[in-house]
Amino acid sequence: MFYVRIPQIYNSAIATENGITDAQVFLNNSNYYDHQVFPNYPNPLVSCPVTAASCSLPAGFTEGITNNVSAFAPNFVTPRVQQTSLTLEREVADHTTVAVSYLYVHGEHLIRALDVNLPQPVALTYPIFDSTGSIFQNGYYTVDSFATWQYTQSLTCPFPPCINPLGRPIAQLGAIDEFQSAASSVYNGATLSINRRVARGTYLRLAYTYARAIDDGQDALVAGEPATVQNSYAPNAERGPSVTDQRSRFVAAFSAEPRLFHRGHELLGHIFNDWKLSSIVTAGSGRPVNATVSGDPNQDGNYDNDRLPGYSRNAFTGPDYSSTDLRLVRKIHLGQGCRLEFTADSFNLFNRDNQRHHHIRRPHRRSHYLHAIQHDRRQRHLPRLLPAASKFYEAQRRLRPPPNPTRPENDFLIGSWGADTPVRYFCKAAPRRRVPHVSPPLRDMGFLFR
Repeated sequence: MFYVRIPQIYNSAIATENGITDAQVFLNNSNYYDHQVFPNYPNPLVSCPVTAASCSLPAGFTEGITNNVSAFAPNFVTPRVQQTSLTLEREVADHTTVAVSYLYVHGEHLIRALDVNLPQPVALTYPIFDSTGSIFQNGYYTVDSFATWQYTQSLTCPFPPCINPLGRPIAQLGAIDEFQSAASSVYNGATLSINRRVARGTYLRLAYTYARAIDDGQDALVAGEPATVQNSYAPNAERGPSVTDQRSRFVAAFSAEPRLFHRGHELLGHIFNDWKLSSIVTAGSGRPVNATVSGDPNQDGNYDNDRLPGYSRNAFTGPDYSSTDLRLVRKIHLGQGCRLEFTADSFNLFNRDNQRHHHIRRPHRRSHYLHAIQHDRRQRHLPRLLPAASKFYEAQRRLRPPPNPTRPENDFLIGSWGADTPVRYFCKAAPRRRVPHVSPPLRDMGFLFR
């Protein structure tokens, strides 16, 4: 069991949304009274110098000012995580082992944001129109709304029915986001792995994981800001697949450093020995996607937490993922215990189009156009092969780096050049001595992950 550090994003929200330093005023141009004072483009409502220490609204706008507040709940406690694992491993053949492992992780007192300055919701029924908004689709959906409807004609509602402005219990304030330590999460995962360690520097590992992760509170680091629940009076309705839930994942890693020629074939050994080929293949099922709707149907003043009616949080699954990375290393011994390494890396070798769904978020801007879903095609590019540096710079001694199990302890890095270090220069800190070969673990395959 260990306690989780509170992300800085929550402390920043509390520091900026304290109800004193920031204030905002909202004008609805379709409202009769707001229309009388609505500024004409391009004239701003308030014009203040850039160097002004403060900026005040004109007289008559003081009643429309609202302040948002963020604060930790009085009974807030530090989140904690309990973790349990069990592994059974057996050697089935020479240099080959099969392992079955189980991992259980339970998060308690996780952070969840609720807007506590909302009235009791009422069930309202909305008609369903087509994308043009003009053709009725002969359907309705019900939403727990925090605002009421007006069915009589007035200056503020010339064409009823209309949605009345949100009446908050504390009218002088806007949203009051309370960060509670009331969410929880559960992860269950089982992994089957096969490890093959062969002499002469060859290593192979295959692993398949089947897992499931559920929670009832979206993580702020994933959402980009403290994300409030859809209905503050029913926070348990947020329970669903976690944003990091991935049911299936397969990883295959391979590393080979053959030495084909030995004594008596020194020339061929200098040409064909001292090469190292490494590869890692990753494939996984899609991750959850949260389907949201535009227009703030529940009228809580938050345009980012309205889900598609009839579906829970993260009810859909995005596309799967697959990638193959490759590394080729050439070692050149320079004598006196020094060597030069040239590396070439290729990421997404087969140029697979890996698509990811995520929300387009624009900070400091509230609009019902925020909830667009796009394809992230940044993974689609030609396989990138890093060229070896053509210029050798004078080596300068550096501090000893952290120990690397793929390199003897008495090696230290003299120089490294290029953004992805295609050239590295190693020297011995002591006279050369024989070091037993150690097969590198999966995390030290020598890849540069991005």
